[in-house]
Amino acid sequence: MHNVTNRQCVLNIELKNPLPEMTRKFGLYLQTNLFLSGDRIVVIHAMPDDFVNSREKDIFLTQFGAEKIDNIWAIRHETDDKVTESFIRDLIGVKSVVLDDVFLDRGLYRFIFRFNEHDQAAVSRTLLKGARNINGLNIEYLGESPPLLHIFKNTTRAFPLVYVEIKNILPREEMERKGDMPMGSKWAREIKSRTLDRGLEAVYHIHDPDRIIDESKVSVISSEDRIYGYKSENRLLNYWSKQLYENSITIMWLFQDFRAPEFNTAFIFPRFYVQQFFRIIESSAREFPDWKISVNLVRELNNIDED
Repeated sequence: MHNVTNRQCVLNIELKNPLPEMTRKFGLYLQTNLFLSGDRIVVIHAMPDDFVNSREKDIFLTQFGAEKIDNIWAIRHETDDKVTESFIRDLIGVKSVVLDDVFLDRGLYRFIFRFNEHDQAAVSRTLLKGARNINGLNIEYLGESPPLLHIFKNTTRAFPLVYVEIKNILPREEMERKGDMPMGSKWAREIKSRTLDRGLEAVYHIHDPDRIIDESKVSVISSEDRIYGYKSENRLLNYWSKQLYENSITIMWLFQDFRAPEFNTAFIFPRFYVQQFFRIIESSAREFPDWKISVNLVRELNNIDED
């Protein structure tokens, strides 16, 4: 998908509210995830238990109502800065924008996202509007996107990452539903962002050169390059999204390749979530036996060749 989302932007936003201020005071790095739900944005911050090693950090966790789930501390809240929330929604609303990573590093929120070159003007308008309305917004980088693995390997972070591939077979009854069918039976997609609502918005690249796309049913990004936006239903992904949210798990990248009837789903996420993540995969395999879910690959991200 590198040629599909071939532009990148890195944003820093410094918000003056208690949580970022405390992370600055205690020198904390929090992995962050945004879940869209109706007109709300639910924010989840997380860090592993062994990262909390001082009395001051214990006070921090208590003050913000952190919840411990196995070996992870999670802080969950809704955004209360409506201007910044509106900016984030506008940004994610650009047809080809895929949100790769969000984290809070010592008082500074960092957003990393990619998009297709055909949406350069729309992204530019959104960034300029944000710069006008949000004090503390800084555009660190805007330009050609490096390969995906390079992005994750070379972003300064406190926690190592893992890459996981899950395979499954789409049951016949799912194939017969309308859901993803406007895109045909050979495509790849990146999920734009996390959501608690039904349906998932994604950026698609159609592999089948003979497939005729009814462009009245999709969001056209580039007809020539066969790149489209589309919101679809998938019972398994809905289940995974719900479980990830309930367990406060941050998935930084979610990619699917479909060549009927086989799905290949790739995830990138912090290593400290591995135990909880595979519990969800195991429970989904029991919940959806006809989907024939199996683990195909698990690797430390730093051990994967970028080529």
